[in-house]
Amino acid sequence: MGLLIGSTNALLAERAVGADVPFHMSSLARLGVLTAAALAVGLAIGTATVWLTLIGVAGAQLVFAGVSVREAMRQ
Repeated sequence: MGLLIGSTNALLAERAVGADVPFHMSSLARLGVLTAAALAVGLAIGTATVWLTLIGVAGAQLVFAGVSVREAMRQ
């Protein structure tokens, strides 16, 4: 579940590029919302799995950051 929640960051970031809000401000809000969603889903599944959903979100963010760096290096 955490990977699924974390992967939505790419879609939200794509939409934020065209918004009137500065990108770094929307990044903070996005990560806060994704973290809250991961906590909520983890608690809904069971308190023993909260850390797994957070690790899944973190893993998805690392993949997203790696792909972004690779694309920036190509240009």
